[in-house]
Amino acid sequence: MATPADAIREFVRALATLPIAADPAHVKDDVAALRRAFPRDDDFTRALQSVTRHLHNLRPDKVSELDHELAGWWRLKFSSGIDQRADLRIIFRPTKDGFELRAFGHRHDPASIYFRSASRRSRRR
Repeated sequence: MATPADAIREFVRALATLPIAADPAHVKDDVAALRRAFPRDDDFTRALQSVTRHLHNLRPDKVSELDHELAGWWRLKFSSGIDQRADLRIIFRPTKDGFELRAFGHRHDPASIYFRSASRRSRRR
């Protein structure tokens, strides 16, 4: 069985190899928030593995466009595997070379991913 450290290594490898731009400080905050949302090791591992799998498969046909403060960004919702409901989110947008990752994590725990995402500055202007 994979450990949290294994899941983090797999996630970091995905960010390094996929055409995804992300602010390292935001990624660190999102991993910490995901850990708070899933305090049990096995739940955190499954949730982060689910995020990683979905990063590998980001496609415009499986997402919803956001509005208000997040206009221009897209949302992918999916299950952590712990809960059958779509409890996780990835907020991103396409770039000419791939995608820009704005935020990922639990929909509500420990705080709304939408509020957290809206408060972040974009790398691309």
